[in-house]
Amino acid sequence: MINTDDILSALYVKLQADTTLQGATYLNGTTKIYKGTKRGENCVNPTLTIVIITNPLEPYVKEQRAYYSINAFVDANSDGTANTPTLGRIAYRVATLLDDVLPSRTGVRFKENAVTDILGPMETEAETPKGEFWMAVRGRLIAFST
Repeated sequence: MINTDDILSALYVKLQADTTLQGATYLNGTTKIYKGTKRGENCVNPTLTIVIITNPLEPYVKEQRAYYSINAFVDANSDGTANTPTLGRIAYRVATLLDDVLPSRTGVRFKENAVTDILGPMETEAETPKGEFWMAVRGRLIAFST
């Protein structure tokens, strides 16, 4: 069985290493990617979260099929609408970095990584203090213990 953090970390390292994604027209910084659903308390958008939606074990073949979501958050435009150019750029870059590309992690062997869909833009919950929108890049990653 594989620790879920090993899968999160493999995706995190892959995204964090991309200088284009860290650049001014994307995330505009290097500390903008978070593992799990919560972002840093004083985070400044744009940001990404990496979440494992489900991680079922296939007991007969000893593999896990991790279904993940990479969520991009950006502030709303001054008129309250979604900043779709920035969301779209970030989502496209994330999808390009991950689709059919295997991340690496000591102790884990990855067999397949496929982006399955892109969702959004969606407005965050009403109780969120600042107006922001998000998009999700979802995928499936098959992993084995080594």
